[in-house]
Amino acid sequence: MKKTYLVILTVLLVSLFAALTFSQSGGPYAITQSVVSNGGGASIGGNFGVTGTNSQSLVGTNPNGGTFAVSGGFWQQDSGPAAPGSISGTITYGNAIGNPVPPRFVKNVSVSSIAGMPPVGPVITGTPGTYSLTGFGMGPYTIKPTKPGGANTSITSNDAARVAQGVSSAVPFVSQNQRFAADVSGNGGVSSNDAALIARFAAGLTGTGNAGQWKFFITGAPSPLPTAPQTYNDSRSYPMGVSGSLTSEDYVALLVGEVSGNWNPATHPRPAGTVVSGQLSVVSGPVKNIAVEMPQMKVSTDKDIIIPVSIQGATGKEIISYEFDLRYDPSVIQPLENPVNVAVTASRGLSVVANPNEPGKLRVVVYGPMPIKEDGVLLYLRFTVVGAPGSVSPISWERIMFNDGEPGVITVDGKIELF
Repeated sequence: MKKTYLVILTVLLVSLFAALTFSQSGGPYAITQSVVSNGGGASIGGNFGVTGTNSQSLVGTNPNGGTFAVSGGFWQQDSGPAAPGSISGTITYGNAIGNPVPPRFVKNVSVSSIAGMPPVGPVITGTPGTYSLTGFGMGPYTIKPTKPGGANTSITSNDAARVAQGVSSAVPFVSQNQRFAADVSGNGGVSSNDAALIARFAAGLTGTGNAGQWKFFITGAPSPLPTAPQTYNDSRSYPMGVSGSLTSEDYVALLVGEVSGNWNPATHPRPAGTVVSGQLSVVSGPVKNIAVEMPQMKVSTDKDIIIPVSIQGATGKEIISYEFDLRYDPSVIQPLENPVNVAVTASRGLSVVANPNEPGKLRVVVYGPMPIKEDGVLLYLRFTVVGAPGSVSPISWERIMFNDGEPGVITVDGKIELF
């Protein structure tokens, strides 16, 4: 009898448990079928243990509801779609010395991906030097800035002279960024050869190394200077992909060959002298401007000619460089192969690069570490006569600049008449 009572009690308890296990409802409440779900930790007591988490709703019974969704077997609130990834930053000139006062921002830089799918960019920086990239996919990306052109005529004879000063320690370089700009050859060091390459660039010749090229860095030029094919950090990599908004992803820009630090984001034209007719005259007292003069000469048709170029007002101006373009009539006179001589002139001790390759135009670049200290003959020009008697060639200044455009220049044209 007692055994029968225990069997009946067991059956009733099993039936009750089964009934509670299935979905029940009453009023505003409902109990759905639950199972022990794996991965929720462990409960241990005595000789018994439960691993996982019980009382979570069975996956598949109700896969979503309102702002909730099943994730890994459990209900979690949906936070909405992830924010699209973006990268933004500013590109600043790294060799800003003197005026205009830094920071100087670099415009017309193209920023785009060189690795990653889908490609992003290019975007072009404006006057503030800022960029912003969007449209990233999954996976890693690499971003790189580039800039063709835009030297703004800021690489001049003065940059060659500045290299000569740095090499000779007459005026040491002030930063590693300046040294990198001076390493035009890209061999990891700075020498007089780099000054010569810059002078060739200013004279419009070929064989100028990396002069005029833009380079970009994460934080600035490395030390020691890189030697090809050695690389440096000119791009940013994102191996874990791009998510969220990444700001202040900045770059430092350097213009190779622009050593003096005068690159200007605005137009930086090379200044030209003022053409003045008549003879050169300088009033007594301190001379604010420099004055240069071409002579008027009558020469025979049967010989080469030497043309002296005079200068006044050079004393105290700390002139370490100058450059000019001259116009002449190539049917009357033509420059010799080595058309410039600075021996026994005010320019003695300076180096010269000349470009006589364009008929009717002579371009001359002069530079060195030590300044001109006196007035007199600036240099001599050497031409050969090719015209007939009675022909005349004007010699006119198309452009002239001392140092980086200071001080100002007054010019007087010349004339060669054949007899």
